[in-house]
Amino acid sequence: MSKINISIDCVIFGFDSDLELKVLLINRKESLSPLDKSKDHVSLPGDLIKRDDELDPSANRILKSLTS
Repeated sequence: MSKINISIDCVIFGFDSDLELKVLLINRKESLSPLDKSKDHVSLPGDLIKRDDELDPSANRILKSLTS
């Protein structure tokens, strides 16, 4: 039996003072290989969850851990 990875990505919409639509992104470091330097990139806040985790509590936990 193969392992299945389940991930949650949270999309948070908001508006700035000029009523421009904004989407929350976080900075992440991506390691290309052990010999290469890590590279910064932006992504939606998200992470893998365990197979038996419930979605809403997991999404809240992940969002809080990545954004405080």
